[in-house]
Amino acid sequence: MDASNVAAMISLSKGSALMRNFQWNNAAEHFKNVLLMQPDNWEATLNLAECSQKTGNFSQAIELCDQVIAYGRAAYYGYIKKAKICYHHHKYSEGMNAADAGLKNDPNDRELLKIRKQCLSKIPGVESVSGPSFDGISTKRGHDIGTWKQILNDAKTEMSMGNIPM
Repeated sequence: MDASNVAAMISLSKGSALMRNFQWNNAAEHFKNVLLMQPDNWEATLNLAECSQKTGNFSQAIELCDQVIAYGRAAYYGYIKKAKICYHHHKYSEGMNAADAGLKNDPNDRELLKIRKQCLSKIPGVESVSGPSFDGISTKRGHDIGTWKQILNDAKTEMSMGNIPM
């Protein structure tokens, strides 16, 4: 391990410790130093995104999450962080879109499903949703799960009879 990698690891550790003490600006400086030495360090980028969010720079936080998503290998963490940041800034549709994008890789990921459900619960007209299945859906018009199951069964029947093109 060369000296720049050691320095980056030390700076990353110091930044993480400062985050635990809610010293967002000081922590951000350490993460920026890490990124000067290792521009594709996704952990420092996500931590910097959180610091940006906590100091009120929502747009920079989203840009940093998008950078991590673009890295590819750590996109999962980028989607989670982006969805959480959007949720906390009342951008529920954007948060749901980020969660949905992450769910394309793993449709059963509990953390992304939870964030998606939280975002959907804040969108007017939807009271609750639990994942990609229709379990737990209820609407303000009073439709319950039985109604949704009947609609789905009817659609499946129509498709199997060839009345609806697939």
